[in-house]
Amino acid sequence: MNPVLQPEVLIAQAQNKFDTEGNLTDERSIDIIKKKIENLISACKV
Repeated sequence: MNPVLQPEVLIAQAQNKFDTEGNLTDERSIDIIKKKIENLISACKV
């Protein structure tokens, strides 16, 4: 079994990267999260 390391994402200046409804609007952060999810899915496939 391979552990998934560093699944967390830290968003600097988060107060500026979310809209009034709480949706993440920063494309760079969104891309990082998407890549981490893709890596997690790949790690789960056996």
